[in-house]
Amino acid sequence: MKTKIICLFKQYNIKSISYDSRNAEIGNAFFAIKGEKFDGNLFISEVLEKGAIVFTDCAEKEAEKVFYVQDIRLALAIASGILYPQFPKNLIAVTGTNGKSSVVSYVYQILKLLGLDAATLGTLGLESTIDFFPNSTSDGNLCVDPLLESSRTLKYATVLRSVSPANSSSVAGSERSLIKINESFLKSLPEVLTTPDPITFRKILNELNEIGIDNLAFEASSHGISQKRLGDIKVKTAGFTSFSQDHLDYHKTMDDYLKAKLQLFADNLEDGGEVVINSEILDSNYAQMTKDFFVKNRINYFSVGKTGDIKIKDIKTSLIGSEVYFEYGRKNHHFDTNIIGSFQAVNLLIAAKIVTNLGINFDQIIEVLKQVTAVTGRLQRIGDIEDEFQVFVDYAHTPDALKKSLSELQKIKLENGNLYLVFGCGGDRDPSKRGLMGEVACKLADYVVVTDDNPRSEDPKKIRFDVLKSASKAEEIDDRELAIENTMAKLQKNDILLIAGKGHEEYQIIGNKTLFFSDIEIAKNLLILKRKKLQ
Repeated sequence: MKTKIICLFKQYNIKSISYDSRNAEIGNAFFAIKGEKFDGNLFISEVLEKGAIVFTDCAEKEAEKVFYVQDIRLALAIASGILYPQFPKNLIAVTGTNGKSSVVSYVYQILKLLGLDAATLGTLGLESTIDFFPNSTSDGNLCVDPLLESSRTLKYATVLRSVSPANSSSVAGSERSLIKINESFLKSLPEVLTTPDPITFRKILNELNEIGIDNLAFEASSHGISQKRLGDIKVKTAGFTSFSQDHLDYHKTMDDYLKAKLQLFADNLEDGGEVVINSEILDSNYAQMTKDFFVKNRINYFSVGKTGDIKIKDIKTSLIGSEVYFEYGRKNHHFDTNIIGSFQAVNLLIAAKIVTNLGINFDQIIEVLKQVTAVTGRLQRIGDIEDEFQVFVDYAHTPDALKKSLSELQKIKLENGNLYLVFGCGGDRDPSKRGLMGEVACKLADYVVVTDDNPRSEDPKKIRFDVLKSASKAEEIDDRELAIENTMAKLQKNDILLIAGKGHEEYQIIGNKTLFFSDIEIAKNLLILKRKKLQ
């Protein structure tokens, strides 16, 4: 396939690629992708009139300047690599239901603390140790992807907006297009997918290589893997952080979901590369399927956890951090961290082992682990009222993630304190997890408030109802800010409040509107007001 695409690009002097019919022009190759709502094949005639060539996976569509490929998504990814062929020397892919953002951030921080140039790409955006200046227009507006947040941290968010099939095509539903936008509007924009589309992904890799970045740790989502967004890129090492229920609206079964995760290692791990895996996966109901896959595909793996090759022996957690004791290489090790949670200690050690696969001494890594900081919105301690209560924000949006976060907070809660929880479930996402999350909430929290998350196109009341069916003792408050405010007003001495589901997000999607909303900012502001009242 790659040879065919290269030859056609040379023959027709192709300078750009797209899956949006509006970008078609002479010198452009259009990839006719059939998405959930729009089919790119419906726009082939329009694209040809504009002078572009077309790639399609519909054999019957093949004609002059319309070329058949067996896998259109893979073809788009390969074509992206042809146009943007450069990438950092050491690529690190991290997948898993939960923990991806934490591990890629920890890898990045470790490399940075060791004085190495590095970057990280995922749900939290793009961050680099070297300044990254995207192009801008003469009026100061940005017209590129990613969008500038700072010179070293970018939100590579695209703007989601409704389109008509009469004038455009889309990979999956609403159109993703780059438009001129002033920086002041950034906070109202939704984040892009965890793993960006192939064109954006290879543009970013190409640019990182040009500015001198040797190491990139990025998140690989199951959607991104299934949709071949990584193409034929090879990673030096990879991480597998966790596996539990999520995305069954897309993958349909847990087996299919696991297969999608595992396919990363078969398709994109370089020969001799190693997967660093959470030992919980190898102790779960999916252990045999995972091990059989590794054996069949001759994949090396190394486990981290209570039963892992890096064997965690004890984790002492408090409100100010954790003490971690583990065994590795027949030696006992220990480090202190200000990061809270035993699951985050596992993530830290997964990151540490990944970095050793880049040829860095483990003892050097252990020396800097105590300086690694918590990731935004990942069991993040927002603040407290001295000698009174504590407030945390967490991205937990799956049953397993919520269970782990609540369990950790129950461990560190003082005996006479209560654990409060405010959470909701997102719309247009796996509905089967809503009841499970309601059960977990009522089992592990002392007081529960069910509110709205990102309802998207669904009826928020229906989403809350799905949760409340399994959470009979929960209170219902639809307005998320009011839910947080009312719950915080109830907190007494030694209580803990967890605001779960949105974490780092700075928006709320209601219907077709995207509004600025930050759990972190709301919690911080309420704490400031509370302190003023106590003065």
